[in-house]
Amino acid sequence: MLALTIGGRLGADPTVGNANGTAVLNFSVAVDGWDYKAREKTTTWVRCALFGARGEKIAEHLSKGSHVMVSGQGKLSEYKGKQYLELTANEVTLMGGKPHGDSQPAPKREQSRKAVRAEDDEPPF
Repeated sequence: MLALTIGGRLGADPTVGNANGTAVLNFSVAVDGWDYKAREKTTTWVRCALFGARGEKIAEHLSKGSHVMVSGQGKLSEYKGKQYLELTANEVTLMGGKPHGDSQPAPKREQSRKAVRAEDDEPPF
C-alpha cells in the first residue's frame, strides 16, 4: 500500500453502495498531467472509495466535474490486462469552483476547503 494524495475532477457522479453492511462512496478522479516526450496532455484515472457514514454525507456535495483532493492508501490493480490505481480514502477535500459545463454559479461554501476525515463523526460543513 502507498500513502497517496491526488487532486482532480470527478469523472462521473459518485455512487453510494454497501460493502458487508458498511456504506461505501465510490467515485473516479481524473488527474491531469503532461507527457513531455509525446508533448500531450495525459489523464490518469483513480478509482476511490470512502467507507462509512462520512461517505454518504459527502456524496450530497459531490457531482461530475467537482474539484477534489483525496488522501489515503493506494494500490495498483489490473483488470483485463490494464493497470489502474485504487485509493481507499481517509480524507476528501472539496476544492470549490464549478464543474466544467456548469452554467450555474457554484454554491457558496464558507468552509469548502475543509477536509472530511474518515475518523470524524460529522463533515465540517
